[in-house]
Amino acid sequence: MRKSLYTPGQSQIAETVRNMRAGANLTQRQLASRLRRPLNVISRIEAAQRRVDLLEWIALCEACGVDPVKMGTKMLKALSQSR
Repeated sequence: MRKSLYTPGQSQIAETVRNMRAGANLTQRQLASRLRRPLNVISRIEAAQRRVDLLEWIALCEACGVDPVKMGTKMLKALSQSR
């Protein structure tokens, strides 16, 4: 089994975070500031080089003005269809 960092699912999460941020008209720097995290954290998430846990997912969604449950459900459906 491959490590989850290098799976299509991880790429989907990274793309979703990028799209949420862009949809909120935020730069990576602005999102990092809202989350009080270093810029490289956002950069690594969006490059699929860093995993996102559930609490971090909620914070990312809220910082982008997105409902974490709705976005998570949408992403889970897309992931399950791609398997």
